[in-house]
Amino acid sequence: MVSLLQAGDPKILGKIAEEAAEVVAAAAEPGDEGRDHLVREAADLIFHALVLLGRHDVSWPAVEAELARRFGISGIVEKESRSSQG
Repeated sequence: MVSLLQAGDPKILGKIAEEAAEVVAAAAEPGDEGRDHLVREAADLIFHALVLLGRHDVSWPAVEAELARRFGISGIVEKESRSSQG
């Protein structure tokens, strides 16, 4: 993880893109093996996202608070609230 942090955002962002594509591919795989593969790839994606958050001094509680804020809000309403803020 230290070398990933030292490599900086371009490397971390590349890993996130790579792992996201692998999550999509794994989700299409059938059966228990596909499920297990999806779990592994999702863990990789979450790990790299956490590394990026840490690099930018974004705490997990901040992410949890944002998720809690969105809980129960439809995707359309949430997107509209973002566009009206920016």
